Order: sequence, then C-alpha cells, then structure tokens
Amino acid sequence: AQYNIIRRKKAVDHCDNEVVATQTISVSDNQAPVWVDGNENTFVYECGSEAAVVTPGASDNCSEFELSYEDGNEWTYGCVSGFVRSWTATDACGNTSVVFIQNISFEDTTEPQLSECPADLVLNCDEEVPAPAEVTATDACDENVQLYYEETILGDMPAEGSIADCDLIT
Repeated sequence: AQYNIIRRKKAVDHCDNEVVATQTISVSDNQAPVWVDGNENTFVYECGSEAAVVTPGASDNCSEFELSYEDGNEWTYGCVSGFVRSWTATDACGNTSVVFIQNISFEDTTEPQLSECPADLVLNCDEEVPAPAEVTATDACDENVQLYYEETILGDMPAEGSIADCDLIT
C-alpha cells in the first residue's frame, strides 16, 4: 500500500500572530514478497502420472500477494524426463519476488506388463506340444517395449524311434 499522511501544526499567540508547520509522511511498499524457509523444490513422480501443483509459501510485509507459476520446456534423458516450474509472488503494489524454482521429474520404475501368457500345461507323451503363444508387452512409459522369446528343454527328450517315443506305440 502507498499513502501520504500530512500533519499540520499551527501556533497562534494572543495578538493573532501565527506560524504553520507542515509535515508530510510518505508510506510506500517497495519490498517484494519473500519465500519462506522450508519450501520443497524437488519432486519425483512415476512416469505417466501428472505432477501435483505444490504451492510454495511466501510472505509480504505490507499487503496481500498473488502467486503464479509457469512450466518450462520438458526434457528427457534416458528413462527420466521432467521440467522446471518457476514461481513468482507479486504484491498489491506490483513488487515481484525473486523466482522460486521447483525441479519436477518423472522416472520409469515400474516393469512392463505381459498379456496373453498361457498357463502351465501337463501333457501326455502322445499329445502335441502347442506352438508358443502370441504374448504382448505394454509399458506406461515406453511405447517400444522389446519382447524376447526363449525356450529351454530340461531333461532328456526321447530319441525319435526309441522305445520311449510315444509314436512307436500302436
């Protein structure tokens, strides 16, 4: 707030002689709002989620103030992305605080999800082993999930034509 106080003093003697003194007091707000101690400035979220707007605390010595923020350009480095959120506080007299920076990042900490995975099977030796299933993989943070297939045989398969080969049984 800005305002002036004018104080006037007048002295008059018994002969009507007078003197007047004037004092002007100017009050102005020329100090910007300040950020309070303890404001968090680093936030880490799971990728694919939205960053919460965490309003930092500020104070002003003379008037109410408004907080505003602007989000900077998004950056990506490997499996981490993020942006900078810049806050300012402006009081009723137009004084603006220094910028308060919040660093916001998103990290991929969740494994991909597999779909269409078949259940375990127990087959008789005369049943045919089915072809591998068409499995799909999705990930909230990666559109190009790599899907690998590996098949391992444990134990000894009977040699074709041996007595243990079920195809010989008639």
